[in-house]
Amino acid sequence: MEKNFTLTIDKETIDEYNSLMLADYLDYEKNSIPRFSTIKSWTINYGDGYEVDLKICSGNDGEPLWCEAVLFINGSEVECTEVYDSIDGDWMLYDRNTNITFRLHVIPIDLM
Repeated sequence: MEKNFTLTIDKETIDEYNSLMLADYLDYEKNSIPRFSTIKSWTINYGDGYEVDLKICSGNDGEPLWCEAVLFINGSEVECTEVYDSIDGDWMLYDRNTNITFRLHVIPIDLM
């Protein structure tokens, strides 16, 4: 079984975070970024207790931001993706206990 969801995010927001994830050096203090934190997240409710968080996270000063998707069932983490440096595109998570694949398609929208 497969459950799909399309998440639209403002193109300006995607571009801003993607540039921070591709930075060679990121000064956290100058950019007011807390270390080892979730900077931004979007939660998608798939129903039946399933949720997927798309998260942008920080590491240590100088390191670029990174992102991942995390699958939860009734609030407990089941699986997470590899770490990526771009939030737009397709994300896929799989619950081995129920054989359900969760696909999240992130697309930019232009709000101007």
